[in-house]
Amino acid sequence: MTTFTFNKLWYSLDELLEIIPIKRTTLYVFHREEIEAGRDGSDMGKVKIRGMKTTLWCPLKLLEYIN
Repeated sequence: MTTFTFNKLWYSLDELLEIIPIKRTTLYVFHREEIEAGRDGSDMGKVKIRGMKTTLWCPLKLLEYIN
């Protein structure tokens, strides 16, 4: 099992994909499945902060979701 070290609470998508070895398209497929199931993506670590244009991601929740 791979061990990850995170030094921030939330990451932009580009930062996250540099740390966690997952393809962008795979993440988008997971996200689309969440949306189609009526969820907002927060279960997989998506964090939307009002007033910010960029969506952030919680790496711990994403790893939990993937595993």
